[in-house]
Amino acid sequence: MKKIKTYSYLKKYREESGFSSQDISAVIGISGSALSKIEQGLIQPSIEVILSYHYILDVPIPSLFKQHIKESLTQNLKHAKERREYLLDQKASPFIYKRLDMIDIIINRLTTLIEDHV
Repeated sequence: MKKIKTYSYLKKYREESGFSSQDISAVIGISGSALSKIEQGLIQPSIEVILSYHYILDVPIPSLFKQHIKESLTQNLKHAKERREYLLDQKASPFIYKRLDMIDIIINRLTTLIEDHV
């Protein structure tokens, strides 16, 4: 089975809290096997599982996504710039300049967020 973007730090948080995988999986409502696969990076956790780590183990939300934020922001920025180029080619539409302004706002936000997470 191919490993995905790792969530092994979820296991670290669980172990540091002193909870067993059986107890956490029961409280979250998933099988112990599913939790083990998530913690090994074999399957991706649902948002409900990630939020459960936040609620149950009191792990800050940014810590739960620490390895994924910059990658996600970078991908969004890339797609926003591609969209801007596409819209520049479509100048015939009467609303294109408003849409370009909105895309520029998104690009600026994403650029700032990436700089903040470096």
